[in-house]
Amino acid sequence: MYAKFDAVALIKRQSAMNKLMTTTSLTAPQKIIRHIFKREFDSTDEDNYLKAFIQEFDEDDDILIIWEALDELVRRQFLNKFKDEPSAIKIPNDIGGLVNGTIGNFQVRIEAQQLICGSWVAYSVYFGGGKHADPNTISWLDDAIDVYPENRFVTELKQIWSA
Repeated sequence: MYAKFDAVALIKRQSAMNKLMTTTSLTAPQKIIRHIFKREFDSTDEDNYLKAFIQEFDEDDDILIIWEALDELVRRQFLNKFKDEPSAIKIPNDIGGLVNGTIGNFQVRIEAQQLICGSWVAYSVYFGGGKHADPNTISWLDDAIDVYPENRFVTELKQIWSA
């Protein structure tokens, strides 16, 4: 009886995760949340908070319902972990409403990442701000956008000075 219960629970978890991964026409913020869920769900950590948390929901629940049910601090930790992944690529130019430069006391740069589903998203990364400012408290998820990389060969002329 105990083994059957585990098998049923495993099938239910896999079904819920498959639903998260096959949902189409998601916005960029929803794709980032789905990426975080998938990465954490596939983690082999014994003490995986998110894996246990997801199991409490029905497979028909929307990923945003699950995301909003998480504690604010936990969401921020997952978003910072996502933002700090080494696979992020810095985008040198402004794109789709995202701007490199300075906003208030913070420096802003645009980064892009390829998600588990294969799509690319771009988002703003805030840093600096002075002694009493914390750039990690700035919400950047809602401003994320879908981007589409294109490889081109570019010939560039630069003026180089020497003495």
